[in-house]
Amino acid sequence: MSRFALLALALGGSLFAGVLPPYNVSNGSPSFVVDYNGFHPDASNVIPGLTAQVTYSNFVFTNVSGATQVQFDFSVHNNSTITSRVSGLGFNSNPNVNVSTSTVSGGPDFFNNVNSGNYPNAIGNVDFCFINGSGNSCAGGGGTGILDGQTEAGTAVLKFSSLFTTLTFDNFYVRYQSLNYCATPGCTNPVTSAAGTAVSTVPEPRLILFLSAGVIGVLATRFRRRTAA
Repeated sequence: MSRFALLALALGGSLFAGVLPPYNVSNGSPSFVVDYNGFHPDASNVIPGLTAQVTYSNFVFTNVSGATQVQFDFSVHNNSTITSRVSGLGFNSNPNVNVSTSTVSGGPDFFNNVNSGNYPNAIGNVDFCFINGSGNSCAGGGGTGILDGQTEAGTAVLKFSSLFTTLTFDNFYVRYQSLNYCATPGCTNPVTSAAGTAVSTVPEPRLILFLSAGVIGVLATRFRRRTAA
């Protein structure tokens, strides 16, 4: 393999490898994908096959009465290989969200409520969460959500108390329910709910292709210049 090809692969790998939060967004930020694991009762006990993937896109920052409003779309894919239901998403952010005036909407089985508070499975308090239902907790799911193998999409409108140009997501979390998981065959007390956290955040595939083309173009130009020298 040529030195140019090896360099392209090395540079591409460093640019596009999955990273963990914090993740910054601003007006017009490109889409990105968050991959989540699943665990119970805490992060040291990962459940095989319990995963989710969320694509965040179309970020619009607006000045509303002297404070920033952030709107974005997101699509939740429950790509678990075991029976499960994604019943909520949790976030830590900077600045903090005004939970009482923020909204989230989607289909009938999707999230319709923005809350804050304690997240289960040793995660603790989160700045805000999306759930389905009228409760004021981040632990419930209203009996609905995204079943394994399904994908649903929605829109969030986050309200804040100040003007800013960059929103930082410090953490991403997911809530699973409707499990029937046994770590050992024939257990008498199966796990019925779990949580998960981000294991990677990466640009959306089409963005990776676009950036890859740009990287290869720059490297090719440099290679031609060195060859001609």
